Amino acid sequence: MIRFEIQASGTKAANLRIRGLDDAAGDLRPAFSKVATWFYDHERKRFSSAGFGTWTPLKRRTVARKNNAMVSSTQGRIMRRTDALYNSLTRQAARGSVRRITNDRIELGTKLPYAREHQRPTGGRKLIALRDSDRRAVRTIIVDHITGAIS
Repeated sequence: MIRFEIQASGTKAANLRIRGLDDAAGDLRPAFSKVATWFYDHERKRFSSAGFGTWTPLKRRTVARKNNAMVSSTQGRIMRRTDALYNSLTRQAARGSVRRITNDRIELGTKLPYAREHQRPTGGRKLIALRDSDRRAVRTIIVDHITGAIS
């Protein structure tokens, strides 16, 4: 299984390093639900942009083979042979999707076995990779929840 995970603990809740707001953080489930929505949208964008331009392009031979073998909705698209992987990372109820939320933890990802190969450093097509701007977006969702609870 590959996953994106945030775990809150003590004053380092979700790596925000906010001191003195632990009590205000309380139940992070509402914020984590928003993070999950953000994550699914982010993964849709990742797939539609070929990993934000970072995925190794398909070889011409692979494109030709895929175009001959697939239905038109997935022809030539990277990582979209059956859409099972795409669905598991963009829809919470899809087969293989992982979505676990507790008061202080969120786990999102896929448990499809072949996903792991792509997540390896030599995989060439990371399925879950957060850029600095992505971390800021997630942090903002959590901070907004915490500051809203104390204002």
